[in-house]
Amino acid sequence: MPKQFLFALLIIFTSWAYAQNKPKSYQIDLIIFLHQKAVSQHQEQEWLPGVISSARQSILLQKNGDAASPYSLLPVAASSLRTAYWAINRQPQYRVLFQGSWVQPDSNNKTVSLPVNLRDGWQVKGTFKIQHRHYYDLNTDLAFFPPDNQQSSFVFSKRQRLEANMLYYLDHPRVGMLLKIHPIT
Repeated sequence: MPKQFLFALLIIFTSWAYAQNKPKSYQIDLIIFLHQKAVSQHQEQEWLPGVISSARQSILLQKNGDAASPYSLLPVAASSLRTAYWAINRQPQYRVLFQGSWVQPDSNNKTVSLPVNLRDGWQVKGTFKIQHRHYYDLNTDLAFFPPDNQQSSFVFSKRQRLEANMLYYLDHPRVGMLLKIHPIT
């Protein structure tokens, strides 16, 4: 009986200790870049209205918000992808459209919207959702609109399971994304 009691106490204490050490939030580092030589491909236009309407109900990342508060874009120096940004930026076949980092609470169940206006007149509408369970589950639906031709807009839709502190490359014929998630204790 005392062994069973000690075993039960050990399990309870271990669970409590794990809960105390669980990260309260996590930082997301993201780079979105355009493949300059990509062949223009038309996406089916019925995807666009659904992507755009779902963005209206999400949390917009704040450009000039308090860096300590969730969903505020952090200074560029806070990103772990600075070296990757400079490497991509030096390549003539790529053009960086967005570089940003932000903090989300671990209990996040809401979608996030990127700033609508990206670099060089490009616009993006849609959602970016990461939920933390045992892994991080990514669910993104983004509609990209070129500055010169709205008819050549396209959708980047991706669902993927991610691990913490790993760099991921998400591919599309016209854009690429680099993504890294860091737990913050």
